[in-house]
Amino acid sequence: MPLSVNLTEGPILVGILIATFLYGIATLQTYNYYREYGKDPPRLKILVACVWLLETALTVLTCTYLYTVTVTNSNNPSAYDMLPWTVAIIFLTGGLLGAVVQSFFAWRVYMLSGHLLPSIVSWSGGLARIGVTAAMCGFVIQTGSRKLYEERYGWSIDLVLGIALFVDVFNTGCMCYYLSRKQNKDNKIQVIDKIMIWTIETGLVTRISPNVKIIILELDDDVLERSCGVACRRSIIHTFKHRGYTRVGGHGQ
Repeated sequence: MPLSVNLTEGPILVGILIATFLYGIATLQTYNYYREYGKDPPRLKILVACVWLLETALTVLTCTYLYTVTVTNSNNPSAYDMLPWTVAIIFLTGGLLGAVVQSFFAWRVYMLSGHLLPSIVSWSGGLARIGVTAAMCGFVIQTGSRKLYEERYGWSIDLVLGIALFVDVFNTGCMCYYLSRKQNKDNKIQVIDKIMIWTIETGLVTRISPNVKIIILELDDDVLERSCGVACRRSIIHTFKHRGYTRVGGHGQ
């Protein structure tokens, strides 16, 4: 018995519309960043530009996929089971975007601690994430079917989300630990409190949103990767715009 469109095309449409709305917010944040922090080092400006371009690519790809499902194949009941090439690129681009953002936070851990080992762990996780999403890209091209992908390679989605969760928690834990050792006693509690607030605002949103997508849109893995990208995008710009709050007496990070 075929599924109702409310359970197939409906979730895809709602998920992509929400993600596109968040992309608009991220674009506004990018504009505000360049307007307010024009004196930042070129490497930071390039990083922001690269992340925004990746997010833009994800938006175009997901909208293309939405058009394919709801317009091009509107009269084809089996279209929902198809996995076009756009889904494969969405997986790969989403994994690359997440790894870039997490690598930036790993670099921040290194600058704060002066030790390479914690950052190497995070960077290794980022490389593993890119590797898994590249494999997912190949799996999508190989199967071409949502049902076959779930039967053979459904574990890959859990694996990539598990890696992302580990790296996020590890980076946050390292930053809290090294900040607690570095800051003086008068500012220590205040700084840790701010880090915890940012963890809720960015890290938990980054991780909760895709997991909610798994529950609600279990069959719509392309929307899942799209949500990860938007949340990561907002977290890195949020960090750039509020990095001054972690300074003690206005000196040093």
